[in-house]
Amino acid sequence: MWHSPGEHPLAGTYEGRAATFESFAEEFERSSGTYGVEVHEVLANDERIVAFLHATADHEGKHLDQSYAIVFQLRDGKVQAAWEIWKDQSSVDDFWS
Repeated sequence: MWHSPGEHPLAGTYEGRAATFESFAEEFERSSGTYGVEVHEVLANDERIVAFLHATADHEGKHLDQSYAIVFQLRDGKVQAAWEIWKDQSSVDDFWS
């Protein structure tokens, strides 16, 4: 499961690989291909991975330029769930709305 927080059209919980990748494709489509992510740091153990990232994108005259993290829960070496944690969720909500 992929958990995308907030109150915007792309927020929600996506179950399964296909639904998760469809949500990523919608981000790229809505941003006219401008959505980009830079990985800053990754911390990991046998149970979790935490990735610290920075995203930029343009959408309907708005610009996203923000740091965030994704926490991945692992089981048997495979991702079972992931949670996005944005530095300023309300600005992300505004960006995608």
